[in-house]
Amino acid sequence: MGRPKGKPDPNLSLGKIIDSIELILKYKIHLIDINQSDEFIHNSISDIKSNQIIMFENIRFNPEEESYSDKFSKYLSSFGDIYINEAFAVSHRNHSSITGIPKFIPGFMGYMMYKEFISISNQSSQLSNNSICIFGGAKISDKIQILNNFLGKGFNV
Repeated sequence: MGRPKGKPDPNLSLGKIIDSIELILKYKIHLIDINQSDEFIHNSISDIKSNQIIMFENIRFNPEEESYSDKFSKYLSSFGDIYINEAFAVSHRNHSSITGIPKFIPGFMGYMMYKEFISISNQSSQLSNNSICIFGGAKISDKIQILNNFLGKGFNV
């Protein structure tokens, strides 16, 4: 949530949305700072009850998230058995929690990410050489690979 640049920022804490998530899911959520000790985190996981969820605080509070670190990715993966990616909008980024965790445990697309992937695949397969594609967003660098893909197929972008 947000761009805290590797430092805790109370305005970007997931604690602000815990009550809403609990209300929707009807589960108690325990928010844990990833910078807690291994022992604390593993004990919290061991003590969890069937009607509870453990959620890590905003992972971007850790500087190793956005700078990518195999060590941090492996550490994050040690707390789970599988990885489900629902973060379609940032899946192109080389962040520890995006590209790193699936190196250490099995990784899969989540349902919403799958729906977005299928939608884009269907749209791009229906385009003709006369199609015009319009891309938006604040950072053009995030779209370069997609733009090159469309330009390589003769589309107007």
